[in-house]
Amino acid sequence: MTAGIYEDPHLHNLPPPPRSRHRSRKLQIDFYTCGRRYHPDIGSTPVILDMSCAKMLVPPNNMISQYTGLDPELSDWLFSHREYQVKLDRALDRIKHAVDAWRPSRDGPRLCVIVKCYAGVHRSVAMAERLAQDVSGWEGVQVFVENPTNPPSGSLPNRNFISSIDPITLFGTTMESVTAHDVLPDSSSPNLYLTQATPEECVKIWTNTSSSWRDLLTVPVYIQEQLLLSDVPLARNAGMTTWILVEKDLPPNHRRIFCSCESFLKRSVMTDTGGKLEDVIIHGVASVFCPSEYRRRGYAARHMKDLAKALRSWQSHRARVAGSVLYSDIGKVYYAKFGWLPNASNWHMEFPPTNAPRSSMAQEIVEDDLEGLCRRDKAIIRDAIAKPTHGVKKLVTILPDLDHMLWHIAKENFATGQLFGKRPPAKGAIAGLPGYQVWAIWTHRYHMHPNAPSPDNVLYILRLVVEGDESANRPSSKGESGFQEGKLERQAGSLIAVLHSAQAEAAEWQLNHVKLWEPSPWVQDVIAKSNISHSMVEREEDSIASCLWYDDDDSDQEAAPTWINNEHYA
Repeated sequence: MTAGIYEDPHLHNLPPPPRSRHRSRKLQIDFYTCGRRYHPDIGSTPVILDMSCAKMLVPPNNMISQYTGLDPELSDWLFSHREYQVKLDRALDRIKHAVDAWRPSRDGPRLCVIVKCYAGVHRSVAMAERLAQDVSGWEGVQVFVENPTNPPSGSLPNRNFISSIDPITLFGTTMESVTAHDVLPDSSSPNLYLTQATPEECVKIWTNTSSSWRDLLTVPVYIQEQLLLSDVPLARNAGMTTWILVEKDLPPNHRRIFCSCESFLKRSVMTDTGGKLEDVIIHGVASVFCPSEYRRRGYAARHMKDLAKALRSWQSHRARVAGSVLYSDIGKVYYAKFGWLPNASNWHMEFPPTNAPRSSMAQEIVEDDLEGLCRRDKAIIRDAIAKPTHGVKKLVTILPDLDHMLWHIAKENFATGQLFGKRPPAKGAIAGLPGYQVWAIWTHRYHMHPNAPSPDNVLYILRLVVEGDESANRPSSKGESGFQEGKLERQAGSLIAVLHSAQAEAAEWQLNHVKLWEPSPWVQDVIAKSNISHSMVEREEDSIASCLWYDDDDSDQEAAPTWINNEHYA
């Protein structure tokens, strides 16, 4: 541990004072940092501030591997970003308030501040050190700092280990690996079953999947990203479940994981031919993965068969489970064998980035705008699908709520923080007057470094909304006309302005394409009549929306609904 009592911020190596109960002439404030696996012993010391840096900007890979929060190179980089300075100032205000209210006879001679992040080595250490340095200058106050940058055995690794870090060791996981002498069970064995992964097993899964999905991140940083995404609103409160196929006779953290996936609870709405609405659950399946040593043995098939059964009633206490969707990157055939049939349409429009000035008609959407826009969008959807639909028995849509947008934004912020040391302020663009507005919410997706040969990075439009567009939120097809005579003249100009903003955003952030999934017939008409360069792409192998629907009478696909708004947010 690095620890020290100091009034000079450079004195880190003095031992802490004895924790006596007599009144000190000075108030002492203890600053502790912690991560997922290291938690300080603070005894009965009153905690005046418990703050987290876990969702704040992550330092670039080269800094994470070379420095800890004690190093000025990393600390200065963090506090060059406004969000860290704002967090610091707010924390100091709260500490000052507690100090002003301190009563030695009631509160004792010491108070405590806890600063957290995922590893407890970089951001939290830098924040605690900066807080302690500022507070140490206050009259009548002395400080004590404890950081896990040189931990005892069993805690987090020190900085010399960070550059060659093994993710399993990082999170304290000890699991048996498969050797050539292991006997593998038959995929139909009754000793195999589907269950939920422990946090330690999740780290093992992420380590395995990193070779396929880490994109431009190193393995430790990819695991850090996955930890972040497992704690965003869409994943909280059991919104995300990690499923694994394992053997029954082995204990958690010591069992072989033959296949794994994630499911996300997605709030959805379904309607019948009369327009009667029902709030339902659709489970989104993602990250299906079978380690290479277990492939071609039937484990993935067993996993998906068992999953189809498990999801039917999973979390049904919250609402009726209407079905499950997944996006296949291996074509249309494999998942169909287990009930996830390809959606009737899987296509998108693609636009090139442009360096032209952004239209003055469109304004940036920032993160604080999203909640209100999502609320308006959901109301528009409910009104639209409540209208009777001829020739369609049922409609269903996954609601484009704030939680979905924040998941994509969290991933975007993490990647851009690693690449550029900053986050994109614009989360979309909006144009027009209320009641006639057009807006797009987007996300920046980096599959590789922008300077890599032939990069294929994308600005995805997560959701496009046109107020007054009667062809939206209804069943439609590619190329269908959406002309609405005498209507939407104002919205047409706003739509073009919003799309130009998306193209300019892609150019500014070194993205190679803008992709818009399955826009309404009216949007298709306006784009076709404009001078915007674009192409229509029918997806045959990747991002194939596939649906498994449950019906009340156990007939599953027999009365399958029509899925609308198959857009990238879902």
